[in-house]
This record gives sequence, structure tokens and C-alpha cells, in this order.
Amino acid sequence: ARLDAAVEQARSWPTEQTDAAVTVRPDAEIVVTLTLPVTEPHHAACSCLLAPRCLHRAAVLSAAPIRTPNPPQSLTATATPSPTAPIS
Repeated sequence: ARLDAAVEQARSWPTEQTDAAVTVRPDAEIVVTLTLPVTEPHHAACSCLLAPRCLHRAAVLSAAPIRTPNPPQSLTATATPSPTAPIS
């Protein structure tokens, strides 16, 4: 329950993004940095004293979108109406 609440809060924390990283600021003193793409545990770092086992890092990683190599196409792009044959 505590992580769920932190994930909801993390969605509203200020972020900055570059091509190489995303920086999230839970408060004025703490910074969570995600080195992109996040593929290893050390690619997600928090500046708090409890890192890497802190709630900030867990919340940011839980709230972050999952990057896939082949993003799904939208349904409107792939859905084309098929002609229907009259029923005899």
C-alpha cells in the first residue's frame, strides 16, 4: 500500500529529460536519475541515504513507462473494415 501511494505521487514529481537520462525530483533535496535505457540496476540511482533500496527509486521505476523494441501500432492504423458478403 505504501509503494502504491508513492507511485501515484511519483507521477506528479517534476522531471527533466535529455537524450541520455531522466531526472526526477521528489523534493528539493532528493534526485532520482534514470540513465536511458534502464537495462541494469545501476541505471536507476537516488541521492537519498537509503538508496538503492529506497522508496523514491522504487516509485519512479514503477511509474516509468516500459520501453519495448517494437511499440504496438495503434488500433486505428491496423484496423481496416473488411467487406461483408451478403447472407443468402
